[in-house]
Amino acid sequence: MQELKPYGDLTKLNKCRDLLDTVGRDMLERIGHSYLDLLETSSAIYEVDGSYATALFTSSYCKFLDRTSRNMCATDDDRDALESGKWLCHESCWTDASRTSIETGKPYDLRPCKGGINIYAVPIRAGEKIIGSINFGYGNPPTDEKNIDELTARFKVSRDDLLRVAGEYSPRPDYIIDAAKRHIHLAAELIGEIYVRKKTEEALRQKLDEVERFNKLMIGRELKMEEMRKDINKLKARIEEMESKG
Repeated sequence: MQELKPYGDLTKLNKCRDLLDTVGRDMLERIGHSYLDLLETSSAIYEVDGSYATALFTSSYCKFLDRTSRNMCATDDDRDALESGKWLCHESCWTDASRTSIETGKPYDLRPCKGGINIYAVPIRAGEKIIGSINFGYGNPPTDEKNIDELTARFKVSRDDLLRVAGEYSPRPDYIIDAAKRHIHLAAELIGEIYVRKKTEEALRQKLDEVERFNKLMIGRELKMEEMRKDINKLKARIEEMESKG
């Protein structure tokens, strides 16, 4: 099998950084693994503008097709690759699945994705506001001749390589997939709640800073007024002294 070149950290290209900075990368990854560990496929958490807040791969099949389609972009620049339309796994995860969930405000079940499995995407809300989307891949990689022929042509890979990585995946029963779907809804709610709490804490800190700055300003003014009163009293005392001598 051809060795596939790994690409860079896509979260470093995040222009929005709302979820990434507010909730935190470590927390987002922990939440992602909480449902991804049931499936061992792939997952992504997106900002509302499509920037990556988290991207996780635990399946050799998903990783193989993702890196293969990244190499098809024929550029070393990850941002150019994301915008090229040739990064097929990104197109499925973001454009076809998560962006649809954001635009409709509803869960979206993409069947199948460009890689032959399925993607389930759920919008992330902070109150009534949609702030991102969370998704995971699920289902068994195809092994039938028709789908394998289509995938080898689409991703420009050999049948042997594709069948090998497809065969490495352990099928999940329907009840596991259903549990993961319920879990990802809870994960989206949790991210939204953490986001709201962090934003509330940030707003309170800003208010506290404003109050402290105001207090310092008022104390400074009081000190200046006290100094002025002392100077005035000294001046009055000198005038009275001069008048008494006159």
